[in-house]
Amino acid sequence: MKDNDFESMTKLEFVSARQMIAICLSIEIVVQIFALMVQPTAWWTWQLLGFIAATNLGAVVLAIFAQRSADKIGAVYRRVFTSDFYETVTAMSDIRKSMVLEAEKDNSDFDPDTIAPEVYQAVRDYFETKQLHEKTPTPDVEVPYISPEEVSFINDDELFIADA
Repeated sequence: MKDNDFESMTKLEFVSARQMIAICLSIEIVVQIFALMVQPTAWWTWQLLGFIAATNLGAVVLAIFAQRSADKIGAVYRRVFTSDFYETVTAMSDIRKSMVLEAEKDNSDFDPDTIAPEVYQAVRDYFETKQLHEKTPTPDVEVPYISPEEVSFINDDELFIADA
């Protein structure tokens, strides 16, 4: 996804109650204009009653389907979007903000496409080194104990080898 896709996702707009009322009133006006222009007959009355019954029944059936879909979405939402999910997203967002701020301090451009491979490589190298360290046996060497009294007799020349 591109940045503008994320931006558009955060600004989704749904039909408001005011817009629904305007749509319903518009439909009512069109139907009433049609009804006033046509000479009422028994056939037109039956057609209008059939239309009204069909639209009302259709609205009820569609509302039931919509509610069933909303219930399924709600169940998935509760299972996926837990407090742990939101805490993780917040932590990742905070890390990204910190990286952007550091890039601004360095007068460099924060580009996730170039940073991601470098971060991946660093993490991979860390784990490879860690595994190597864990596999390497520790030598079984006896380290002699030097008492504080013996240390006082050691001079700097014995401690530090001067570069020749």
